[in-house]
Amino acid sequence: MEWFRRKTESLTPTEYDRCLALMEPSRREKTLKKASVLGEWMVKTALAERLQLPLEAITLLRTPKGKPYAELPLHFSISHSGDWVAVAVDEQPIGIDIEVLRPIDLRITRKVCTEKDLLHLEKGDPQLRFFEIWTAKEAYFKRLGTGITDLKGISYTDLKVQHFYEENCIITINRP
Repeated sequence: MEWFRRKTESLTPTEYDRCLALMEPSRREKTLKKASVLGEWMVKTALAERLQLPLEAITLLRTPKGKPYAELPLHFSISHSGDWVAVAVDEQPIGIDIEVLRPIDLRITRKVCTEKDLLHLEKGDPQLRFFEIWTAKEAYFKRLGTGITDLKGISYTDLKVQHFYEENCIITINRP
């Protein structure tokens, strides 16, 4: 498993233009956000490097639910928050979520947290603990490719995740 993160401002004009040129025409028409272009660029370069393929050989497709994939022996996941983009690549299904840490209204916990999750909130800074729960669940649903369906249907403590704290972000990876 490998993961990477970059700020959108680090995407060079050359990388941006090359990525747009390599995109499927229908995707190129929909993708105007720099974070989306950077995410696709990061995935394509990581897959090309790992598989020793030219960038032109990497085509990203989407499931009916919108999960990006490639018809290759590797899985990947993309996430962005604020100016940050994170990508994970692995031999098995993987989900990644990145969130910029910021103050939130903790009343949201009633909508997304199970009873076990609420106990986790009490083990430290509730704001940070909330983001651990949120990113774990989002990474889990990204791995499954279902979209976020039932946030209270799974508890944080039942998920196998790794958290990384980088600058003002939390990056969470979920693998089977």
